Amino acid sequence: MKAKKKTKQRERKSDALIVYCAKYSKRPKLASVRLDKKLVNMINTCRTRDKKLELQTLITTSMLREKVKHVLGEPCKYCGTILDHNNISLDHIVPLARGGNSSEANVQFICNICNRQKDKMLEQEFKQLKELINSFSEISRIYVNRKLSMNGGHYDLSKGTQTESKEG
Repeated sequence: MKAKKKTKQRERKSDALIVYCAKYSKRPKLASVRLDKKLVNMINTCRTRDKKLELQTLITTSMLREKVKHVLGEPCKYCGTILDHNNISLDHIVPLARGGNSSEANVQFICNICNRQKDKMLEQEFKQLKELINSFSEISRIYVNRKLSMNGGHYDLSKGTQTESKEG
């Protein structure tokens, strides 16, 4: 019974997103429900990560709902991929590992691939890396982008070494 009630609540909240999902989806109601679930998961992930770092989460799901309306159907600021409910990802402009926080001013929506590639880089560092990669030959560009997306090992900024990590 509770699961049915939660689904109804989520559908009501996602109704507000239907108009924005209609920009890119043939089934905007389904897309909006999926997107709403994703936004709730993003907030829960932020809370978990913030708790580990003893930080306060300064954003809410309703803030993300408002923020996401401006980027749905728009291109990713780094690669140009159109953002939709399947590929959208929450990124910390200044990563938590580099002193950032989970505030409305410090989060943005980008595509999943760019978010994995950006990892713990600052925005300017990532832009410079993307420019460098774009100067490579097509085969090299594809190879490097694929390796960055795998994200198997993370660069430990404090030690200057590569470390294995389970968290992205």
